[in-house]
Amino acid sequence: MLIRGIRLPDTEVFSCSRRRIREVFGSNELEWVSFGNPIRSFRFDSQVKHQPYLVGPVVASLAINRERSAHLCLYPVRRESYPPPTRSEFSTEVLPRVRRWLRDKQSRPDTAIVGHEELLVEWTGQVHEYHELEPFL
Repeated sequence: MLIRGIRLPDTEVFSCSRRRIREVFGSNELEWVSFGNPIRSFRFDSQVKHQPYLVGPVVASLAINRERSAHLCLYPVRRESYPPPTRSEFSTEVLPRVRRWLRDKQSRPDTAIVGHEELLVEWTGQVHEYHELEPFL
């Protein structure tokens, strides 16, 4: 797994550490992980037809393509809006759920794979919300 990252100013933080990513995901589960490099903020792909309504920032997204290779992107958020207990919750609850989603997608038969699929993790200010984007080619 290739991990790329950027240095953040003191006012921003990522939802978890590189070490935690390595602990949760096996070395072959993710092709690469981005900590703000090359993608610093989340944007919807133009091919996504039904964009979910987002209240807060997207803190992570996991995408898998039809060849079953996956990549995880973590996006910086303002430190005051994402306190340490929230980062702990992300590490202990959100990451394992994201991993289960990835394993479910990778374990499907070839005939069940439609195209590029993505799971977004949004921080609403109170809870982490999950949004699964419809497959697109």
